[in-house]
Amino acid sequence: MLTQRQKKICEILRRHTWLKGKELAAMLGVTDRTIRSDIETINMEGSGQTIEGNPQKGYHLIREKTDGSNAGMTRIPQTPLERQEYIVRTLLFDKRELNMYELPEQLCASMYTIEADVKTIRTHLTQYGNVRLAKQKNWIWLEGQEGSKRKLCKDMLNKELEDNFSNLNEMIGLYPKFDLLRVKETLETILEEHDYKIRPSSMPMLLMHIGIAIERMLNFHYLENKDVENGLSDTIEYQIASTFFARISRQIPIEINEAEIRLLTLLLLGKRSKAYTQEEVETGSAMIRIPDLVQTMLDDVYQRFDIDLRADRELRNGMELHIRSLLMRHEQNVSVDNVYLNDIKIKFPLIFEMGVQAARALEQQLDFTISESEISFLALHLGNAFNRLQSSGKYQVVMIFPDDQSLARRCKEKIESRFGDRIEITAQMNVFEKESIERLEPDLILSSVYLKHDLPVPTLTISLFMNYEDESEIFQALNQLDKKRTSGQFQRMIRELIMPDFFYPHLQAENEQEVIETMCNTLTEKGYVGKDYYTQVLERERTASTSFYTGFALPHTFEGTVLKPAISIAILDKPLRWGQFDVQLVILLAIRDVDQNLLRVFFDWLAHFVSDEKQFQDLINQRDVHLFIETITKEEER
Repeated sequence: MLTQRQKKICEILRRHTWLKGKELAAMLGVTDRTIRSDIETINMEGSGQTIEGNPQKGYHLIREKTDGSNAGMTRIPQTPLERQEYIVRTLLFDKRELNMYELPEQLCASMYTIEADVKTIRTHLTQYGNVRLAKQKNWIWLEGQEGSKRKLCKDMLNKELEDNFSNLNEMIGLYPKFDLLRVKETLETILEEHDYKIRPSSMPMLLMHIGIAIERMLNFHYLENKDVENGLSDTIEYQIASTFFARISRQIPIEINEAEIRLLTLLLLGKRSKAYTQEEVETGSAMIRIPDLVQTMLDDVYQRFDIDLRADRELRNGMELHIRSLLMRHEQNVSVDNVYLNDIKIKFPLIFEMGVQAARALEQQLDFTISESEISFLALHLGNAFNRLQSSGKYQVVMIFPDDQSLARRCKEKIESRFGDRIEITAQMNVFEKESIERLEPDLILSSVYLKHDLPVPTLTISLFMNYEDESEIFQALNQLDKKRTSGQFQRMIRELIMPDFFYPHLQAENEQEVIETMCNTLTEKGYVGKDYYTQVLERERTASTSFYTGFALPHTFEGTVLKPAISIAILDKPLRWGQFDVQLVILLAIRDVDQNLLRVFFDWLAHFVSDEKQFQDLINQRDVHLFIETITKEEER
């Protein structure tokens, strides 16, 4: 089984063509020798070489699969995390109970170490409802509701897959007691018989759920039947789920269970592209109007981000359908997963933050907590609408093609087909006329012949046949225009909002709460935020962790009192665990409602920053506030 650091090496190399050992060592805070040792281990764990070394270029990942997940049970767990995962996984999938006095020999660890691992497991299980690690005499076992245990199963299997959900062979390996491929074929046959379509991206998570259900039922762990009448049995989804379990029970020795059928029904309802259509639904003791909920959410997004999506009818329809299925899933204590959750958080931080804000507005109306996965689905709806809104601010392009007009027309059609969401061709000319072009004020000129002029407008020479090189040049030119739009704003914002009083070059802390408390206290003492700000930042962190895999966290809130805008920076002497990731850089945002534009500019920069480990390493090496600011602004200019 690979260690967390070794898995991170593979993840970093997936995003880079080549990286030198010194660069990897700097990113991970270890020596070159440790990197060499880790890479040797990675290559030994996989079936064949996984990482290629070159004296000049460094290291290169030549095969995605590391086999770390499959190898995990064939060797003795080495780290505390590996031992803890072994104990929990064994209790979930293999044995009902474990003998404490046999574990030290099995895991090559002392009884004191095993007892410490058990204590850590108990703390970790508090996030899974009433699931707990029980102990009597020499034996330990898992107690709690079956639904909560399955949530724990899913999280553990997700971790083993390392987000490689689309690789069916990897998923099959997680269920050795039955043939998941045959199960998949049975499900697809039934879906086809009912002419029922689900989104292709939903199938991996649906199979994950079904695999866990069958695995648990094989060990005689069934969901508890509840007498719930909400019209489910009248739906086509219920017919599909009933037929599926009837056929599967003839292939695999499990009993048909009504609660399992209802759960699969709800998952199908959540993963299909449509749901119930009534405007009012009952939740608790109240009737809720779905359109009113959507209106509240979009009003809140507009208030917080100055992004007005309220007139987008497509967004409203999509959000209403999603909220209906969300309410049904909550009623049945069912969770659905979004395989793109991490991608949304990392690559589109502003969009995810809009999803968080919409979810918090929804929570206030419904009085229950919305999961990170549900938040990411809301973010997808909002992100699509945001892209549609941005298209109204397209770059204006002038085409100058003195050649054959039929070829020019086909070239124009290709350009519009490829870049129509970002540009608008406002004029097509045969010759360059300076006065005419000045009146049009274009952002970009495309010409089939070389042009020399003194207008401050970028100009590209492209062929009439629009090859891949032409596409690449246009794409790069548009990206430069994007950067030019926000670069000046960003640099002014950074220089004005990062101040020496709020810069911590060598912060030491035991946990994320201590970091946030230290940073918020100074902002409060200096009169930048109110006393409620610290509490609200913690509340936002509980909704969804703000840490990123590159090693930094972005705590913030839009609920607390901000009197003057500021950005507080902390560079930790030692990385600490923050959510899922080890964090060494903390950026605390204190932005007022009137400064939403600053927030959008900052998130534009963040979307590029989070994907570049080298840029991150350059930044945390700057322990002087002025050098820190210069490093950020220089990176933005590149």
